[in-house]
Amino acid sequence: MIVLSNGYELDRQEATRLIRYGASGVTVSLDSVLPEESMLTRETPPRVHRRIISNFEDICEQPRKLELGINVVVTHVTANWRTVRKILEFGQMLEVDFVKFQPIFNDGYVERNAPYLMLSPSDSSQLLDIGTRLTTIDHPKTNPPGFWKNVADLAAGKELSPASCGLGPRHSIVVRNNLNVCYWLDSVSFGNTVSKLESEQVLAVRRCFESAKLKCNVDFHCFCTQDLTHVWENRTKGGET
Repeated sequence: MIVLSNGYELDRQEATRLIRYGASGVTVSLDSVLPEESMLTRETPPRVHRRIISNFEDICEQPRKLELGINVVVTHVTANWRTVRKILEFGQMLEVDFVKFQPIFNDGYVERNAPYLMLSPSDSSQLLDIGTRLTTIDHPKTNPPGFWKNVADLAAGKELSPASCGLGPRHSIVVRNNLNVCYWLDSVSFGNTVSKLESEQVLAVRRCFESAKLKCNVDFHCFCTQDLTHVWENRTKGGET
């Protein structure tokens, strides 16, 4: 059981309570260790940002009973090596288990209220630069260089192949009380979470997903459900990749 938290109330007492209730890990959403960038990305005042950082440092100092990770949303503000290096070094200092990056996607709210956060072709070179610099510092387990190339390609308007989707036959996610293979494909569902399925029905749903995903358009939102180490392939056009 993994708890995803903004970290504001995640002090040592709360971490102990979560362990008692069965949590096996905690992932804190933190886009930057720089307060001015957190204000731009999440409207987090410096006072609140300091508390989040302090809370996380505090629970990391405890005897390790939880898997601890950091979830970072990459935006136009944070898509640069300086920001990425600082948060990876922060994770290394605290000996977290992983730092997972994922790109921001347009959910409607962002476009209306913070369009300056969206990634665009102007960010591609800096995203590629991050991928090439990863090996220059010690860091926790994190996305591979290929991830940064994937995000740079999408930002530049290139297409990624849905055939390389990392969601496999053992993957499932509950969406509005239905058990689906993918959050974004409502048509591929195992049914209601309380329904009983025969093995043949399960295999049929999995085959349906393998077929349905080939019609997908891979976009920024697809990264959120992929494994940390996943890398997409470019869509083949005219024999080239």
